[in-house]
Amino acid sequence: MTKTRKTNKVKQEDLAPDRGRNTEKFIPIHELEDWVGHVPNLYKIDAVYLGWDNRFRINVYCSKKVEGSIYERYSIDKSYHVRYTDGRFEDKSRPTKGSKTKYI
Repeated sequence: MTKTRKTNKVKQEDLAPDRGRNTEKFIPIHELEDWVGHVPNLYKIDAVYLGWDNRFRINVYCSKKVEGSIYERYSIDKSYHVRYTDGRFEDKSRPTKGSKTKYI
């Protein structure tokens, strides 16, 4: 006697909508680089559209050499929550102690 396994196929319409990961909204890389400024050991800058009110999460990745390893370690060195409209950035990140809101 062989057992047959039931498979539950998920229909596309049953899935939750893609929560704002819209690839049509983006920030040009040269504007990201200008806004973030010089970062030592920069690996990449990533901007992800959050799905509402022209809000983006900007992550700045840096590389670090690890002693005794042949590979570099990559980490998010800085992260910002911004509103981007008409080529202007408005920093909506939670302020840390002693920081000021940055408008450009």
